[in-house]
Amino acid sequence: MTDAPLILWGRCRSGRRWFWAARNFDGPREHGWADSEELAVNAAEAAVERLAGGRAATVRVLHGIASAALRDVNAEKRKARPADGTATDVVEYLYGIEAEHGSGPGWTPTRVVKFRITKKTPRRIYYLLREWRDEQRFVDRVALERDGQATRKSGGWWEADLTVYLSPPVLAEAQQPSLAELKAAMAAAHPDRGGTDEAFVAARARYERARI
Repeated sequence: MTDAPLILWGRCRSGRRWFWAARNFDGPREHGWADSEELAVNAAEAAVERLAGGRAATVRVLHGIASAALRDVNAEKRKARPADGTATDVVEYLYGIEAEHGSGPGWTPTRVVKFRITKKTPRRIYYLLREWRDEQRFVDRVALERDGQATRKSGGWWEADLTVYLSPPVLAEAQQPSLAELKAAMAAAHPDRGGTDEAFVAARARYERARI
């Protein structure tokens, strides 16, 4: 008598759609996309039945396998792009400034970060906020190419892509917030106004350092 196969399945967001994956721990796997979470779950459960092949199986839900499978799929797509020197092969980036955060050993200084461009239209430039989450945002293309930078209409002061740049900004030359702006940011980060203790402590530290 053979042991029951272990089959794992999960789902995760992929842009506006849902990605699902199912795999026999010791064998084949399946994946795909669906237009809703419910449809993704149904497709994954159907894949589990196919992978079980009529046998009794141990089934576990592990959504991390979907995230990992989606990263692999996206990586394979990038590798499969034709290396013919066309513009589609050029990887372009936008840049942002990530504010210092944390405290003590976990303190991270202000730094420049980059966001990979995924698509350009006449009015917008789309980019990935985080590669591992496949999270896309966009910015006004006209303003960006005219001014070399563009600020999103909505976003928190702490977000690295609140203002994005066409080329890496030089931190020493980047416009520093005034004491009034730092004080306002500190007030906005207070827990009584919807912030968190960690955000308030970090905002207060920035304000105190600027006063020196």
